[in-house]
Amino acid sequence: MLTPENDTLKLGLNQLNKAYDMPMYVKKANIDDFDPEYLDTLDDNVFADKERRAYPCHTKAATWVSLGYFLQDLDNIPEGQREKLLDRFEKRAAYFNMMDDYADMLEKTIMQEKQAEAQKIAHKTLTDQGGIIESEEDLIKAANWLVSQRNNLPLQRRSAMAAKLIKQADNFHVKLPYRETLEQTAGFGVNDPNSIISSIRTRSTLVKNAEYAEALSQLADRLSRFSLSPFDAIWTKVAYAIDDFDKMTGLMAARESGRVPMPEEVVFSIPETTIKEASEDTVELQNGNVYQLSKLATLSREKYADIFGVELADSLFMHNLFDKEAAAEVLPTLPRIDANVFSDMLNEEGIEPATKIKTAGYSLTKTLFPNWN
Repeated sequence: MLTPENDTLKLGLNQLNKAYDMPMYVKKANIDDFDPEYLDTLDDNVFADKERRAYPCHTKAATWVSLGYFLQDLDNIPEGQREKLLDRFEKRAAYFNMMDDYADMLEKTIMQEKQAEAQKIAHKTLTDQGGIIESEEDLIKAANWLVSQRNNLPLQRRSAMAAKLIKQADNFHVKLPYRETLEQTAGFGVNDPNSIISSIRTRSTLVKNAEYAEALSQLADRLSRFSLSPFDAIWTKVAYAIDDFDKMTGLMAARESGRVPMPEEVVFSIPETTIKEASEDTVELQNGNVYQLSKLATLSREKYADIFGVELADSLFMHNLFDKEAAAEVLPTLPRIDANVFSDMLNEEGIEPATKIKTAGYSLTKTLFPNWN
């Protein structure tokens, strides 16, 4: 049974942060609070499990961490013991005025248990080939099959199937193969309108039938007359139109061989996953400069302390490790003058501003994802 006092490598802390979103008072806490020698000096009453001197609750942060370890290990704790320990945790949470965090952790644990139980229940969905999806293995097989059969299915059909597969995979935390291809197929992506229009013009030159070639060229001309954003609903209809033209103009073989891109690769070339990853690894300062958090993590705590002072530097680190989530919250709030000083220091360290992922002037941020899902 893993508890804070016997987790010498603190392997469970990262899992707790993912499961419950560690509050700042825990991130700032001294890791020495769980030093075995120090814990040996504490009275039995500060431990939730007094008999075994487990789950120390001598501070607010220690109570949160101990509760997290306890909740993540519920299956290994006898039922009678669970209620007894939970009652003690509740009393310590009330003492430290952290009942909101206590309730939030219980709620998230219940949700996790429900999701785990749901994964055990057969979730059935019919595919075009009559297969039934009942497990993680079936989801992966269905994803592989759909990608291999894209050229043989109408875009409207394969798009709906890809969207369902992605939704199921997300609900049951399954890592799908060809995830980005499936996102493009589902229409969960964007592209620069000018690039789409240019690609349509190129496609028209490959069509032997003059009438169809002219129709494609006219489609490109009509689209170029409007000021369209990458997020306009019309692009889904454009993808469907390209798919239909390919069938009528004999471009299917060229698509199969890879000489001509699939319609979804033209219209939704930047998939949702790519945008999320880039968005989550960048932070924008008040001076407009955007930096990759992974590069900011290469700087030492001392460098940050020299610029901002010890207190702010400490808020950016958790147990001597750069905390990207904290940095994403703190750095954008710095006054412009501090941001400029910081940018100068980064420049001296060889860290240049990153380019925002943009399409036709539109920042691709998480706020846009609900439009796709």
